[in-house]
Amino acid sequence: MTTGDIESHMRELYDIDISDSTISRITDKILPIVKEWQERPLEEVYAVVFLDAIHFHVRSEGRIVKQAVYIAIGIDMSGKKGDGEKIETPEATYRKPEKATKRRQKYQRPETENKKM
Repeated sequence: MTTGDIESHMRELYDIDISDSTISRITDKILPIVKEWQERPLEEVYAVVFLDAIHFHVRSEGRIVKQAVYIAIGIDMSGKKGDGEKIETPEATYRKPEKATKRRQKYQRPETENKKM
């Protein structure tokens, strides 16, 4: 986005006028923080990773093309998101393994039916 694009969006969305030079000063201060965040070390293992994508139509080399913005949220082994926020989830209930085994046995054919005659 250009500073002009940002200026237009701010006027449309928030009905405020911000000069190009102010936008440049703000982005110059924010970019190092964004770069540091992008290059932060990640955990070696995550308990859960949620992946998603949002597709946008964008102008590229004079043509409108569809591009995806990929989103990944990792929950570490202590239950925290990548930003350190603790994820609270209700207690999960799990089926005991022996019940699942009994159900599988119930639906298996007897050994004699499995053999071809």
